[in-house]
Amino acid sequence: MTTLGAHSGLDRIGSAPLGPEIRYFGFEAWDPEPYLAAAEPNGFRIADKEELPTAHQVAESIMGMRLAPVAAVASAHAKTKATVWVHDRVIGEGNASGLSGIILLLPLSWDGEAALRTGCFNFSAPQARQLCAPDDEIASLYLWLCAGGDRVSRRAIMRTAQAWFDGPSSTLRVYGRAASEEGLRAFANFGFQRLSPIRSDVFFLDRRR
Repeated sequence: MTTLGAHSGLDRIGSAPLGPEIRYFGFEAWDPEPYLAAAEPNGFRIADKEELPTAHQVAESIMGMRLAPVAAVASAHAKTKATVWVHDRVIGEGNASGLSGIILLLPLSWDGEAALRTGCFNFSAPQARQLCAPDDEIASLYLWLCAGGDRVSRRAIMRTAQAWFDGPSSTLRVYGRAASEEGLRAFANFGFQRLSPIRSDVFFLDRRR
């Protein structure tokens, strides 16, 4: 994804000179279920395997750019069981009509977080060892993509992210990159900071206590 630089006008997003301090809080396993429970009230669900090509196509259409190959997305989804989240467009009397919003979420292993922090992470094709399967020890989360095709789905993305940050991911560091001014504003509103002056394209949120 294309990332906007400091000229975006969001100077209030600070940076951590040496990146966020990593403090070990003990073992925590990746479990998609609490994320699903937090997302469902906002209309997001985990995509079925058969929906992945369509979800990928919808995401590229919304973003107006080429994203990570669908094979890489499918591989991550197969490992984590919950990388691709979709929001159904609802018309009429509750009838679903296609997908209107996509979230791509990556639970990172310690290898994955280290690669992200040091600039060695391949955003187009994450390695399997950098991701968590259910019950694997998780180090952090990476918001790979958030794409909303209309106001309803964009609002659902914000509410889902807030529910995750306040709930299941509140004990984890969360990383992300912004592909638009809207994305940068969202990061600022949630309290994200730039990882470091050297890695100014990567942002992080750490609400652990």
